Amino acid sequence: MQIHDQTPISVIREQEKESPAQKIARLETELAAAKEETLTVMEATAFLYEELQALKGGTT
Repeated sequence: MQIHDQTPISVIREQEKESPAQKIARLETELAAAKEETLTVMEATAFLYEELQALKGGTT
């Protein structure tokens, strides 16, 4: 099991004070960052796959 978000308890307590609108804005920002990271990984994977196919003499 991996723990991805090891947020300090002081930060968690501060976040509990957020208004619903502030929480939504923060979560939307975090989601956008996670999507960008996933897209970057997918693009890198596709690039490496294409390079591997080219080295094997296959078509891309």
